[in-house]
Amino acid sequence: MRVTGGRRAWLAGVLGVLLACGLLTAPPARAAGQLDEAIEALSGGETVWVAEDYAGVSPELVGLLRARYARADTTVRIAFVTEEIGEDAAASQQLAAAVGEPGVYMVHSEVRSALSDSPDRSEQTTTVGLSLDEWALFDEEMDRVGINEGNFLLTLPDLLDRDVTPGVRALAEDGGYYVDPAVTEAFPGLDEELLASAFAELPGLRVALVSGVSGPTDATMAALADGLADDGAALLLQFEDDDFSAVMATGPGVPYAISDLVSVVGGSAITEIPVPEMPGRLALLASALAETDLLTAAGERLGGQSLFVHPGVPGFDREAEYEQALSEAGQPVKVAFLPENVLALQLGDDLPWSGDDTELAGLLAGHIDWGTAPEEDQRVVVYRFSPYHGGHISGMSVAGGADFVRSAGSARAGGDDFAAGSLDALLDAVGAPAPEAGGSGGGAGEDRAAGGSGGGSGWVSPWMLIALVGLLPIGLLVRETFFVLSPRRRRIRAATARARKLARMTPQQLAKERERAELPALAARQDLEKLDEVLAGLPMPRTSPRRVRALQRIRSEHERLLQAHADAVTWEDVRSIRERAGRLTRALELWRRTEARPATD
Repeated sequence: MRVTGGRRAWLAGVLGVLLACGLLTAPPARAAGQLDEAIEALSGGETVWVAEDYAGVSPELVGLLRARYARADTTVRIAFVTEEIGEDAAASQQLAAAVGEPGVYMVHSEVRSALSDSPDRSEQTTTVGLSLDEWALFDEEMDRVGINEGNFLLTLPDLLDRDVTPGVRALAEDGGYYVDPAVTEAFPGLDEELLASAFAELPGLRVALVSGVSGPTDATMAALADGLADDGAALLLQFEDDDFSAVMATGPGVPYAISDLVSVVGGSAITEIPVPEMPGRLALLASALAETDLLTAAGERLGGQSLFVHPGVPGFDREAEYEQALSEAGQPVKVAFLPENVLALQLGDDLPWSGDDTELAGLLAGHIDWGTAPEEDQRVVVYRFSPYHGGHISGMSVAGGADFVRSAGSARAGGDDFAAGSLDALLDAVGAPAPEAGGSGGGAGEDRAAGGSGGGSGWVSPWMLIALVGLLPIGLLVRETFFVLSPRRRRIRAATARARKLARMTPQQLAKERERAELPALAARQDLEKLDEVLAGLPMPRTSPRRVRALQRIRSEHERLLQAHADAVTWEDVRSIRERAGRLTRALELWRRTEARPATD
């Protein structure tokens, strides 16, 4: 930011008054530490300084903060340190004095706690020469409380400069796409070209991909959805702590629930879209909203080739090699890797619930133009793929004669839960060599322990039924015990959602997920119970409507987290809940600090 001579003189006067009043008095003398290093770097032109051992901020967030703050007209500087900074605002005031420009100055600290595995965190903020008061910052931070609401550190520049909001809201008139330049700078490849390519067949879709947009998210979405066509949709993607979140609006003619579409692109109601997986997640949403359903589209592709891998399948880039290997196989076979979430959305109750069957492959075979191929050569294998958390195969469907069904089933049992390994086993079953491993190897996912093999056909369904019958009452009993004070409707919805998730898991997957999530789920419940105790002891403010609204929002988000906990099945679900509970706890601490001050409204 450029500062003219007159502005420097004005600022010097402001800072002089503050110093005279003791507001910028230096903290007690101490040895040089991280804060001194941070001040030196930030006063020298850097925008973000992070201590090497600071664990509470991801590299992705740091990179995006730097890109965003560098583009802001208003100066924003932040230091993340792992040393004590005190209870007052001395550290952030010292930073403001050193930089010497109007703006916002923040110091975040985390220090080891002897009483908890989580560090003690504190924050200081100082504003200099701005028309916004501390209550405007308070309102903005309260707007970020909850799930899929963005990150205050990234929405702050838009609050100060209003440079992202106009681009987002212009989509209501112009349509198309808006990408925050800071996003493209921090993550090359996330640009308008990506959006245009992913949604080329969806002219009624409006998409905003931003670091963060200020104000209530509901208000932003209402503006973004203004005048949507009956079959139109709007998507807001903004960064959280480690990845992007998704919020959607749809026209009345879209046949799917908004929550289902959000789960397609985000993985669950608590959406998480890692940067490397963004292209694939957009492809999933495009398939869900496309006029041509997934089976029809896959069948059209397989009319002229042997292999179709949906672009939403993560980590697989050897399609050409395996296409050639399949086309040269002694037994012709058509193979498709299809995302199970899109299949479930489009087929609904018509989707076979068992992981391994012949029905789905038969449905796909009916959409393929076989030309002059005899019936005995019309072999189809469909791998149902779960595309989240690295991705894994959740089931297989085979059609094409009893002998082929048996051999393909045996190959499935001998392969693994990822694309390359499954194709290698299938090629061996049809008497064809697998391509030599090279490049990335074609494996999908880093967590190769996720999920069981799901092999076989006759024994899976009965065991899944036994697992469901045995485990659902336990899940309901746990919910009745832990959430006896929750609304009845929430318990019913949680039980329904849990039943759907359990129904898609094999017994091995179910046992593994339950074991992995058990202890984190207990810790998450304890976090939420502590929050509940604090909230129950807080009287509703009587003097400030602003504080009343903020406390009501915190309580509402606490209820949403309780529901999310009741719905949680996997370790990833529980981890997300704990992260959101931590954010809600920090918001409550901020509210309590401001409640101790005199009301201004």
